[in-house]
Amino acid sequence: QKHRADESSLDLFSHLIQDPDSEHILFVGAYDGDLPPEILQKLKSAGGEETLEIKLEHLEFDCINQMICDSMDRLPQETEALTVIVYNKTEGDVMHARQFLEMLQDQGYLGYSLKLCQWFFDLDAIVTGTSRVNDVASTCRNRLKTLPDATLNIAQYAAFLGIQFDP
Repeated sequence: QKHRADESSLDLFSHLIQDPDSEHILFVGAYDGDLPPEILQKLKSAGGEETLEIKLEHLEFDCINQMICDSMDRLPQETEALTVIVYNKTEGDVMHARQFLEMLQDQGYLGYSLKLCQWFFDLDAIVTGTSRVNDVASTCRNRLKTLPDATLNIAQYAAFLGIQFDP
């Protein structure tokens, strides 16, 4: 589910960006590519010449494989089968790939063996254990379900209150 900034939030950001007392504040925003043009223009005009837009594309299969083999200190051909699964589940989105790999590690399908001094993964268990995970939203939802109720309650309040809060 996507979250949209409301008009008053955008007005607040525009005001803060234009405020001369906030000259040493860096504002970073992210959107998934389907931000309405009028909203994007409003934010760009508030930032003036110092607005920089960086478009991130999904990574190619070889790039995801390189990320995985570098992280695991393995040869690319050793991680290719794992990369096929990761790439198919995440469509090359590097942040989703990272979250998916973390989920695999949390579930014990991927890990580091102190005895062997190397990373391991169980492809059969990954295929079987993730057959119902079709997207990263499902992955995040599943991870949230493993949290204790008290932690979930705090996370719900934090999401409501915003980026800073005092539990």
